[in-house]
Amino acid sequence: MRVQENDRQCCGCTACANICPKNAIVITQDAKGFYYPEIDEELCIGCNLCKKVCDFTKFEPIKNKAITSYAVRHRNLDEVRTSRSGAFFSAVANYVIERGGVCYGAILSDDLRVEHREAKTIEMCVRFKGSKYVQSYIPQNLFTEAGEYLKSGRTVLFSGTGCQVHGLLSYLEMKRISMDSLITIDFICHGVPSPGVWSHYKDEIERRANSKLISVNFRDKNKFGWVAHQETYYFTNGNQESNSNWADVFYQHCMFRESCYNCPYTTPYRNSDFTIGDYWGYEKVIDGYRDNEGLSFVIAQNDKARLLLAELDTQLEIQQTELEKSMQPQLCNPVYKGIEYNRFWKEYTKKADSAIKVFFFPGIIRRIYLAGLKRIKPCVKRFLRVLHR
Repeated sequence: MRVQENDRQCCGCTACANICPKNAIVITQDAKGFYYPEIDEELCIGCNLCKKVCDFTKFEPIKNKAITSYAVRHRNLDEVRTSRSGAFFSAVANYVIERGGVCYGAILSDDLRVEHREAKTIEMCVRFKGSKYVQSYIPQNLFTEAGEYLKSGRTVLFSGTGCQVHGLLSYLEMKRISMDSLITIDFICHGVPSPGVWSHYKDEIERRANSKLISVNFRDKNKFGWVAHQETYYFTNGNQESNSNWADVFYQHCMFRESCYNCPYTTPYRNSDFTIGDYWGYEKVIDGYRDNEGLSFVIAQNDKARLLLAELDTQLEIQQTELEKSMQPQLCNPVYKGIEYNRFWKEYTKKADSAIKVFFFPGIIRRIYLAGLKRIKPCVKRFLRVLHR
């Protein structure tokens, strides 16, 4: 039995698995390739802590609190060029490591799974850099370990999606662990694609290239600039190729977790310390960053965040901006279901390999169809937002 029977109410943050006193919850993968918590009823004692800790079902933004927004970029351009946007996260991670702290973030593992790991050195934090357009797997005991570090007095930085960060915050609150030395960073999230779909897609890329995939850059800023969304794949035979196959399906909004279409964290008012993202629309509020290198949009959610920003002034260029002019769609509404959502999952759950070929490597007829769909996308977008409210 699942902790939350309705897929729309489970984001897979693992807070329930961490809070369970009997370790009666295991994380399993469903037919769509997403991770869900399952209750072992033989071990369950019916305490309902797993349901009580679920922030996804109870989160309400505090809209009258003071939040401030900034355009931020690292003063070291090498940091900017190796980061997805303006390298704000790198500055915070280095700050924590230099003070003997521990950082948590998403990496691409050696077998190219996206998963959360801890880092205790600046070198280890390098793996957190860059976008990963797949939902990250959080080990079942990670929140527990973070709590132990906090209890020992170490500074802890945790970064992730809004639901992952709020899952950790809810867990620590229920365990009555002080969060004074905790720094949390969530990001503006478009939605999280299935790890299972990514695994099948990776297999198809390797089959077509006749070589093992060893690395992926989901948004290759060095080759294509900050604004572009092109992936680059690196193979063991020394070859590499760039395309937008994964990005194209990503923006069709058909392979996200069900809870993404019902996300309560699509608001600028969150319980994290920082909310960050690419500063799209920066030209409306600031001047001087028109070099396509990257710029971070940072929302400081509280005084702790603002004090930390002041401490990082020697590393970062920081300019306060008007939040109202900097709002992005995923700070206002959950992502809408794409027009091919039902077809995608019907074909994928029926025969995954076939669905990967159809959707990610389209033939001429489908490419013509997609080109037409792109032309009418603004109208479709408005219609689907109304339809799925």
